Amino acid sequence: MPLAKTITVLIGAAALISVPALTPDLPWQFLQVDDAFAKNSNGNGNGNGGGNGNGNSNGNGNGNASSSRSANNGGGSGNRGNAKAVSGNGLGGFLNSVFGKRQDSKRQSVSRGGGTKSRSHRLPKAERAKLASVAVTPQAHPGGKPKNFNAKLARLNSLNRNYRALINSNSPHLAAIQAYIDSSLSYEKQSSALEELKDQLTSARDDLKDLLTEIAAYDDFAYADLTSEELEARLAALDAVDTTDLTDDERAALDAERQALTETLESDAYSNFKDAETAFQTEKDTLDALATDVSDDALTEALLSMANENRVREYGDDYVDDELLDWAKSVLGVGDEYGKIDEIREASESTSDPTDTDLRLTSTEN
Repeated sequence: MPLAKTITVLIGAAALISVPALTPDLPWQFLQVDDAFAKNSNGNGNGNGGGNGNGNSNGNGNGNASSSRSANNGGGSGNRGNAKAVSGNGLGGFLNSVFGKRQDSKRQSVSRGGGTKSRSHRLPKAERAKLASVAVTPQAHPGGKPKNFNAKLARLNSLNRNYRALINSNSPHLAAIQAYIDSSLSYEKQSSALEELKDQLTSARDDLKDLLTEIAAYDDFAYADLTSEELEARLAALDAVDTTDLTDDERAALDAERQALTETLESDAYSNFKDAETAFQTEKDTLDALATDVSDDALTEALLSMANENRVREYGDDYVDDELLDWAKSVLGVGDEYGKIDEIREASESTSDPTDTDLRLTSTEN
C-alpha cells in the first residue's frame, strides 16, 4: 500500500477512535461495526480492554487486523472501550435519538408488575399506623336514612288542627292527647285554686299569731310558724308534764301556758286557721297527683299513642326526642308557651255558663 494511503487510513482510524472518548454524550452507535476492534484493543482478542461496553460482538477478520495494528495501544484502546460504553449504544442509539427513541441511562423505569422496582405512592409506615389508630364512629340515623321533620311527625301533624276539631274528635289515636289536655286544664285550675287557698291560710295564720304571741312558755319552746298539729301536740305535752320535781314558780308557769294555749285552740282564729290549713293541704295533694299526669313523661306517652306505628318502629325509643317534645309543647301551649290548651281555656271561660268547663266544647267540626 502506498505510504500516503497508509498514513491517511491511520489518521482516520485514530480520529474515529479518539472522538468517542472526547465527546461521550454523542450517539456513537455507528461505531458498533468496530466492536471487534474495541474488544481486541488489548491485543489479545478477548474484548476486555478495560471497557465494560458492548464488547461482546463477534468481530473477526478486520478486527484482528486492527488489533494487530493497534497492539501497542492496548492501554489507549482500553480507554476507548470505556468511552464507547459510556457514550451510548452506537448507530442504533443515534438513529433512536433522531427518530424519538433515545435511550436515557438515567431514566427510571416504572413497572406495573415485577422486575424493576416500581414507584410507590403509599404513605410512610408511621403515618399509616397513626391513621389506623384513629377510631371512626359513624353516627347512623336510627331509621337508616334521615327524614325531614314533617315526615317524621306524620299523624302528629293533626295537633295543628283547630282546637275544637282536636278536642271533639272521636279518633282513638287522639284519646291520650285529649286526656293530657284535660289534665293540663285541671292542673291549671287546681294551681289557681291553691294560690287562693294559700292567701287565705296566710291571713288566718296572721290572725292566730296575735294570740300565740301572748302565750309564755314555761320552758324554751317557740310558738312561731307552727301547724295546727304541732300546736295540739304541744298542749298534749303540757298535760303530760310530771310536776313532782318542779318548783312552785315552774309549776305556775306551766299552768299559765297550758291555760293560754287551751283558750287559743278554742278560739275562732284557731278554727279558721285550721280550716284554711286543711283546705290548702287537700288542694296541694290533689295538685301533686295531677303533676304526674302533666309531666314530660305523660306527654311523651300521649304522643307515642297518637303517632304512626311505622314511624315509632322506624325511630324506636328516640322517636319522641327533645326536638319533637319541644314542638308538641309549643303547639299545645305547655308551660310558658301559648297554644291549644290556652285557646280551650279561654273558650271555656267565655261561655255563657261559667261552670261549663268541660273539655269537649260544643262544635259541629269533626
